[in-house]
Amino acid sequence: MAVATACSGLVVFVAAFSAWSLMPYTTPMTPERIAKYGKWAVVAGASEGLGAAWGDELATHGLNVLLMARSPNKLETVAQAIRQRHGVEVVTLVQDLMTITKQDVLDKVISDRDVGFFVFNAAYMAGGEFLTQPLEEHLKVSQLNVNTLLTMTHPIAEYMKTRGHGGMVLMGSMAGTVGTAYYPTYSSTKSFIASLSRALWYELRPHNVDVVGCIAGATTTPSYLSAAAEAGDQRSTMIEQSPEAVVTECLAACGSTGAVATGALNKLSQMLLKHWLPADQAVQFISKVTDLQTRGGQR
Repeated sequence: MAVATACSGLVVFVAAFSAWSLMPYTTPMTPERIAKYGKWAVVAGASEGLGAAWGDELATHGLNVLLMARSPNKLETVAQAIRQRHGVEVVTLVQDLMTITKQDVLDKVISDRDVGFFVFNAAYMAGGEFLTQPLEEHLKVSQLNVNTLLTMTHPIAEYMKTRGHGGMVLMGSMAGTVGTAYYPTYSSTKSFIASLSRALWYELRPHNVDVVGCIAGATTTPSYLSAAAEAGDQRSTMIEQSPEAVVTECLAACGSTGAVATGALNKLSQMLLKHWLPADQAVQFISKVTDLQTRGGQR
């Protein structure tokens, strides 16, 4: 009887904890938070999809926005839409982020702006089995997703720490939860981002600087939709989120945690992959899902 009662209690506890873990953060953008994040937000990788959504969401709260990417026409289209909708100042900076330097960040990004919020959304992906892609492609992945991220994050974090306020979002991916086949280098860099964001959250919070890693799953960005078109009937729209939904939830989490998986199904999947399945089975599971979502399992 005692064992049965204990087991029942454990089941209730696990169920309650799981339900609580699936709840989204709902911290509102109060005037205090807006003031903390300064007058300018910088979005690196802002020409479409999640980057464009970040620019729009931050402008909704009255922040001026600096949009960065290497495609001038796409950048200006996004910038013009934000100006028309929100009436804030929007500046575009055409920059190949693969080659950006610390001095570029100091001179072109921070400059004389009151930068209080930074989003690193740029990413490079070499899809396919590891050996089907040349070494140069894998090095591009690590260059943009790791080296460029550090090149931008370090001086901006230093700037915010000195000023005593700010917020940073480093865009990750569910692919980084465990190793993901068909995107091995990409998923490894996203695991790095999740780890880095949690560490910076702890280090910088005493200085009033919020850091969060945004662990997004299948998000209906133009690049994702292009890849998912190959999946045909095997594509599952149930697990997908819009860029706007990802951004809204992540912004609400900024300051409350070092990393957040957006969407209830992504939270559940993360719990399954990290805590419930043995590591090898977790890799098999996410790799098969990734294959189905992007190619319909036609490998």
